[in-house]
Amino acid sequence: MSDKINSAKRMLFHVLEGIGTKNEHRIGRYVNAFLMLLIAINIASVILASDTQVYYKYSNQLRIIEVISIIIFTVEYILRFWVCSVNPMFRGLNGKILYFMSPFAFPDFLALLHFYIPGVVVWDLRFLRIIRFGKMTSMLRVSKYSHAIRTLFRVLHKKREAIRMSVSFVLTMLIISSCFIYYIEHDAQPKAFSSIPASMWWSVITLTTIGYGDMYPITPLGKFFGALVAFFGVGLFALPAAIFGSGLIEEMELQKRRTTCPFCGKRSTSSFMNNNTLKNEDSD
Repeated sequence: MSDKINSAKRMLFHVLEGIGTKNEHRIGRYVNAFLMLLIAINIASVILASDTQVYYKYSNQLRIIEVISIIIFTVEYILRFWVCSVNPMFRGLNGKILYFMSPFAFPDFLALLHFYIPGVVVWDLRFLRIIRFGKMTSMLRVSKYSHAIRTLFRVLHKKREAIRMSVSFVLTMLIISSCFIYYIEHDAQPKAFSSIPASMWWSVITLTTIGYGDMYPITPLGKFFGALVAFFGVGLFALPAAIFGSGLIEEMELQKRRTTCPFCGKRSTSSFMNNNTLKNEDSD
């Protein structure tokens, strides 16, 4: 009986993690795609619900989305907690505690806690699920009409993981900073920080260190948080451009090596091959 349970646990772990056999990987890909779509819907609902007019107009629909999502996420959380011991890192009591405090499990716990025990968590922390959003995103395939376009797409393909991660960090920081500054400053400045979408403007101009001055925190906690956001924004927004720039330089150097003859220094591969052909014919 225990062998069957362990086998089922291992198979479920592979499905949830998108690994294992071909069938487990395929099923896991569909499951995770569905969960990521549900996370995106939840994040959108939290952002839209912060607007008073939208909330009162669509409160029933937003509530239905929340209840259905919570049921699914609760089942997922319980299953993930049950099968986490398949990973040797999370075996035993210490392993369970380590998994509980991990950056992927703990935000889910806080999001669920807000629903089941509303008084414990004052803010709606469902937006923290965007931390898991780094797994989501896929390359957009378009037609390639020129050598320059093909070069750009090769760079994007080679650096896709780094670019995806950096863009995920930027979006995560943007949404988290918008949500936190909204909850911090809304009571003090209900007109300026009227909703999370309105607060996103402050996050953008702060993360990019532009600082127009049309929106700024006035509370001590808001000022402290604003300073942290500005410090993180200095390097965070420059990261995708730096990754793409370094990849473009690497690709250009690689193309230069491919099209340059190591003997005569000519930039044409075809001319290099023709020279070799002529030499072989003369020797014959």
